[in-house]
Amino acid sequence: MGCISSSLCITNNSLFQPEDCLHAYSYHDSYTSSLDYHPKKTDLLCSCNGANEIRYWHIDPFSCVRIFKGGTTRVRFQPRIGHLLAAANENVVSLFDVETDKQIHSFQSHSELVGHFSWDETGDYLASVSQHSVKVWSITSRACIQEISSKGKLFNSIAFHPSYLTLLVLGGTRTLELWDMAKNKSNILPAHESIVSDLAQSPVTGVVASTSHDFSVKLWK
Repeated sequence: MGCISSSLCITNNSLFQPEDCLHAYSYHDSYTSSLDYHPKKTDLLCSCNGANEIRYWHIDPFSCVRIFKGGTTRVRFQPRIGHLLAAANENVVSLFDVETDKQIHSFQSHSELVGHFSWDETGDYLASVSQHSVKVWSITSRACIQEISSKGKLFNSIAFHPSYLTLLVLGGTRTLELWDMAKNKSNILPAHESIVSDLAQSPVTGVVASTSHDFSVKLWK
């Protein structure tokens, strides 16, 4: 996997201007940490904050329609079908039924804060990461099917590779680690000058994007 573009920055000269904001709503006494659009219901947006609140929003008309507890650091809808919402709070990743808000399961074997997680493209598996471990979960069996230790390194972010289903991309401190789950082998690539804080992948192009505290975004394929 090689870098195909780097140092993409958003500045005050970006395409978005203050007057382009369609809606703005201050609703929390705490910071908003994550948000995600539903893959099918295009008018449904979800957010979570530092007070452990998850909120569902209708886009048109813009309004908060539901509030419940269970997410602090990250929320993501299940890809494609969107039946489930995954949310991270402390050392737990919980699954919620999108229609009822009912918590149907919680993955609890991390001993540290879960800072990041990612669905695979099918929505059948979920990978969660704390600073010193990665765990891969089956949504069907609700079991941890694989895990890896950082072995002294620090993990910060995670994504399933869009083209290779058994390959996980792990964002560390200045590096990307490619973990082949089928062979239980990994390869480390130099990537950034600081913490790799987030990862995203495109199943259409096969490209993985990484962003870092070094003020850059890089694209990899």
